[in-house]
Amino acid sequence: MNYVPGLNYKKQEELHADNKIVKGDVNKGKNIFDKMLHPAHQHFETLVKQYLAKNPRGTLLDYGCGTGSRTLKLLRAEWRLIGIDISRESIKIAQQNCKNTHLTAEYIVMDGEHMNFPDNKFDLIVDYGTFPSIDMQSALPELIRVLKPTGSIIAIETLGHNPLFNLKRKLNVWQGRRTPRAAKHIMKMSGWHKIIAHFRSAKMYYYGLSALIITPLISLFPTMIQSRLIKLCTAIDRQLFKVKAMKIFAFKTLVQFNNLKNN
Repeated sequence: MNYVPGLNYKKQEELHADNKIVKGDVNKGKNIFDKMLHPAHQHFETLVKQYLAKNPRGTLLDYGCGTGSRTLKLLRAEWRLIGIDISRESIKIAQQNCKNTHLTAEYIVMDGEHMNFPDNKFDLIVDYGTFPSIDMQSALPELIRVLKPTGSIIAIETLGHNPLFNLKRKLNVWQGRRTPRAAKHIMKMSGWHKIIAHFRSAKMYYYGLSALIITPLISLFPTMIQSRLIKLCTAIDRQLFKVKAMKIFAFKTLVQFNNLKNN
């Protein structure tokens, strides 16, 4: 994607998202990198499912929903889903995808930093990689405003402390897979702590280290051996992340925030 000098970051992110829709990605979820991060994605889905099952009904906000594919499949009949995204092309696809379901879902083009929702509207907010593309200083007060005092946020983001992974992000910018702004604003522990400060409790999980470092080596093996090596590296990572000093070198972080303070 070619970036237009002087164009504000919101428009750049919108154009980038629209461009991804036009190009498509037939290999999404099939390459070895996606396979190695599958445990993180699977855990994200598990946390959302558990929350929806535990609470008989409510309203869920898919924040930066894209085409809506991540959360629509997780929704329970008693729940209402509202997805927002700055990309009009993504919202068009999300609206089309939910037409043939029996679920209550609505998709809206909206700026996540200035949401047109009343206070205390949502029981659950989910984020799947949206935070680096927005101004969190503006977005965080909005997220807190629209969340019910007893509500939760479940967010999955890449972590920006590992120098090797940061090199890959620069390559992604060069290849047009990520905007320069998003690459520079990857979540760090300081950013997570700013969000945690508003909640009574939070649980953070870490994914992706050893397997990602040796990706070129693993990719040389047949698929069956790749799967075994990935499982082995995932087990190694679980042990590594028990050491506090190793956690910041993870590629992915998954966080569940529960119950706002001053409730």
